[in-house]
Amino acid sequence: MDFYIDYNLQKFGLKNCDREFIDYLTKSVVGNRVSLDEMINRYTKEWPVDRLTLVDRNILRMAIFEMFNSAEVPTKVALNEGVELAKEYGGSSSQKFVSGVLGTLYEEHFKNKASSDPLDNTQ
Repeated sequence: MDFYIDYNLQKFGLKNCDREFIDYLTKSVVGNRVSLDEMINRYTKEWPVDRLTLVDRNILRMAIFEMFNSAEVPTKVALNEGVELAKEYGGSSSQKFVSGVLGTLYEEHFKNKASSDPLDNTQ
């Protein structure tokens, strides 16, 4: 996997990036792909993961992983970043689709979380 990360960093001229974060996110998403895809399938009943575009599928995987597992990235930021990636790199309906999936997931799992929770990262 390191070969592919190095190749893409070099190809796209990303010399001053946070390589540690890229390694963490990439390896975590790949390592948790099955559970992430199961969650995506719960929120995209008409569009199972294998029918999603490659870009939409991977944006959802990254955003959902960050929403549930990254204390450094607030939940709303992970959601917004996913939507922005869809807007920038997805198809004409990607932004709306990704926003709908992540928004529904946020409503069900994070919106009513007690703000006094020390692990609350939704702010």
